[in-house]
Amino acid sequence: MTRSFTVASLIVCMVMTFGACRDSSTPAIDLQLTVDSLEHKLAWLNRRLSEESWTLLTEGQSDSLAFYQTLLDQVLGCRETFEHLKAGLGTGDDPELERKLSLLLPRLLMAQVEQDLQVRLTRDSIVAFLMSPLTEFDGQPRDRSFIARRMFYDNDRTRRELAYRALSAAGDHTAQPMARLFRVRNQLAGKLGYNNFFAMTLNESGFPVEAFRSLVDTLNKLTAGPYAEVTDRIRQKYATAEIEIWDLPHEYSSSDVALDRLFPADSQMRFLERAFSGIGFQLDALPVYFFQRAAEMTDAGSAALVINAPIDQRVVVAAADGFQSTVNLAEQIGAAVAAAFVYEQTTMYTSMRDQVWLRGLEQIFSRMMKSDHFLSVYAGVPAALVDLYLTNAKQRRIIELRLTLLRLQFEYQAYSNPDRDLNRLYWDLFEEYMLLPRHDELMPWATTPEYAVEPAQSHTFLLGDVISAQTFAYLERVSGSILDNPETKAFLVQNYFRFGSRFYWQDLLERGTGEPLNAQYFIKGM
Repeated sequence: MTRSFTVASLIVCMVMTFGACRDSSTPAIDLQLTVDSLEHKLAWLNRRLSEESWTLLTEGQSDSLAFYQTLLDQVLGCRETFEHLKAGLGTGDDPELERKLSLLLPRLLMAQVEQDLQVRLTRDSIVAFLMSPLTEFDGQPRDRSFIARRMFYDNDRTRRELAYRALSAAGDHTAQPMARLFRVRNQLAGKLGYNNFFAMTLNESGFPVEAFRSLVDTLNKLTAGPYAEVTDRIRQKYATAEIEIWDLPHEYSSSDVALDRLFPADSQMRFLERAFSGIGFQLDALPVYFFQRAAEMTDAGSAALVINAPIDQRVVVAAADGFQSTVNLAEQIGAAVAAAFVYEQTTMYTSMRDQVWLRGLEQIFSRMMKSDHFLSVYAGVPAALVDLYLTNAKQRRIIELRLTLLRLQFEYQAYSNPDRDLNRLYWDLFEEYMLLPRHDELMPWATTPEYAVEPAQSHTFLLGDVISAQTFAYLERVSGSILDNPETKAFLVQNYFRFGSRFYWQDLLERGTGEPLNAQYFIKGM
């Protein structure tokens, strides 16, 4: 960065941050002016952060990323601005203003909690411990990815158990601070007028707790029978009355290995370019720019950065050998493509993305790449392996969904009463959802980093899965096929992409598919 640009940016930042709280604390200031001011501040800061993140990912360092993050925290953390906007929600008859408030308030609300000193210190200590590179396994220090691979792929059940226990061992150190984090967040949410942190986050994001509980209960009932069938089949294979949690991922490892060999890192972009072209998206003709990271720098995975929608989207390609890397890259390319077709002119609708809707859009492209059409036609996977993968994938999705429901229910109940015995709560829920033996001496829930860094956000991924399944079912019903069909592009652009964040995701889904959110399609698609 040049010296003149640095000085100019600093002046702009000082004006933005020093003016942010002062204006919003004045009751006479019009609500619309406050929203407009905040909209432009956040758009500018988000763009600067995206540019600095790109610099970090492509050059290995950024001189200003922390600086702009601090400025963003100051703008979002202003209590006066938050109170001013909260008081204005629902008081007017301007739908556009209400929509902007619904996008702004969840971010400001989260900042009131996450920027608290005790929350930051506790959260950062948990993350630092969980992200420590080495863990004891087999008498040697090993990185967690090595141990996880042993749990997935080792044919020796004893070694798989040892791997699971090694991965869970961090809970001995993080259980108390994680429980403290639940309590402190609840206390801060209470000061803001909410029953608990989980309810606060869901209610303000437009998906109230009642809807969350209904979705979890529905999915629990719909998958209980199919999951019992999957576990019974695995028991028969092992000829034992009991199977363990470390047996489940290993069940499908052989087909994973065979499929991964057909997706080397240097072939994945070629596969995806052809697949996107088949539905009408010519990647080389779009304002989406790609940077290929070196092979030794792929640990962080691929990432999409929206610099200035719709004219500047960038994707860091950090492909590693394997099918899952291809799926992850497809999600990031899909997110960038979606931003390239936003037709809205309002800054907030182009720069501030609804997280639930974003997950849904990503999962649409993920689902495409997991289809038999992509695997056989675009990737050239032999028919027998495609059939084996699809059979295993269906069973594995049921297992993964049960684990997701377990984690969601645990987080919900932990925030409902964080003073209870959280380890007992976890294993009670584990027995209920997984129907497997409990291990109360372990605390795997305390090794879940999302509880620390993305609190009460896991439901967005589940909703994204439901949105993508419902969209797929609609497209298959009206068009017959999705890949190799230009009508897919027309549908996505006209019904989903072009609006950006202008409308609530529930309304966009109903507009596109003709009905509200329906979990039945998700279950049928499994």
